[in-house]
Amino acid sequence: MRKFGVKLFTNNFINQPQLAEECVKLIENGTFDFLELMALPNSYNDTKDKIFPLAKGLRVVIHAPHQGQGMNTCDKDAYTNNRRLLDSAQRFADLLNSEIIILHVGEGNPQSGIDETISQFNLIADERIAVENLPSYCPVDKMYFQGTSPDDIARIKAETGCKFCYDFCHGICASNSFGRDKIADIKAYAALQPDMYHLCDSDWQGTDDMHGHYGEGNYDLANLLSFTSDNAIITMETGHSLPVDMSPWIQDVDYLRSL
Repeated sequence: MRKFGVKLFTNNFINQPQLAEECVKLIENGTFDFLELMALPNSYNDTKDKIFPLAKGLRVVIHAPHQGQGMNTCDKDAYTNNRRLLDSAQRFADLLNSEIIILHVGEGNPQSGIDETISQFNLIADERIAVENLPSYCPVDKMYFQGTSPDDIARIKAETGCKFCYDFCHGICASNSFGRDKIADIKAYAALQPDMYHLCDSDWQGTDDMHGHYGEGNYDLANLLSFTSDNAIITMETGHSLPVDMSPWIQDVDYLRSL
């Protein structure tokens, strides 16, 4: 049976404790199946005492900082800073017995960028790292990304032995940006046997990662789910702004289970 998870940030446990407690209770009662925790840079010491009592015993996936927080595995001069940014994610993975730490490919020159990401993944040498595929461009951060094709991800996996988090929307956006056949790309990503998935709703013809709740876009979500295994781990990476309560995600999981 597919497992559906929700995503919180480490600072949610400090700034919105009621939301975090509600989320944990919904995981404990089976409404959601797991938590994806975005470990913001340098957040471990400030938040672990709030997070651990609530999250211990839960299934937890960790997401490392990304380009928006200064992480860039495509930049050889950023390696030391990348390790600093990754520290809280690794420490939370240790604390919560997490088997996956999601890490983005960075931004930079296509060829040298992928080469450098492979080098840095190998230097990090953490078997929990799962590379996440990316869209071509982020209009918010005004960055062009790497890791935007099945070939990129296949090479990174082959040369580092890392895991793989397949983000459907990132993949669809990149396919549209480069004029590639979306279904062919989805099949190619599926052939890489992702260890987990990110899924939101968005514009099938679009190039921007919209993080829409299910039903807000025009994705054929039932068809996308058909490309995942029966025991897939899927984070519902939906929502546009700071959450107030968990009701939109309850509607999301009900929507997906109905499919």
